[in-house]
Amino acid sequence: MAHPLSRRAALGLLAAPAIATLPFRPARAAAWAPDRPVRIIVPFPPGGGLDLVGRVLADVLSPELGQPVVVENRAGAAGALGIEQVFRAAPDGHTLGITSSGNITIGPLLRRTPYQPLALTHVSRLTTSPLMLVARKDLPTADLDTFLAWMRAKPEAVRSPRPASAPARICPWNC
Repeated sequence: MAHPLSRRAALGLLAAPAIATLPFRPARAAAWAPDRPVRIIVPFPPGGGLDLVGRVLADVLSPELGQPVVVENRAGAAGALGIEQVFRAAPDGHTLGITSSGNITIGPLLRRTPYQPLALTHVSRLTTSPLMLVARKDLPTADLDTFLAWMRAKPEAVRSPRPASAPARICPWNC
């Protein structure tokens, strides 16, 4: 099935060669040096993965900035309370936040949040984290294909950890 090209897309394609000939000047950030401690808000309890990343980042940033960098854990409401602290902070660079992408992408779609995700900006990806599907060792499956076949054969047996608002049975593979 052919997809018609929109007028905006066509104009963008036509403008691309002209834009490519413009002189390139890299953007330069204004010089900034903090005049007081910098806060890194972690919207989850101490001891988790994001807390660890925040503490390692604080140790690296502090000597670079010449100011203490303090990690503050502001847990609650699935991370929304901590992200709200970042959202409400003065836009002066003294308050940063570390969060998973879910607090900025899917969280605001599922529930009202006390912050506007589009008012925040991505500064840097700090880590990549593989996600794994895990199960008990005695489950009669050896790989994803046999697991899916087992789920389809016994959909009533499939349960997963979930928030209270999620359906009791979750099966994205048409079980």
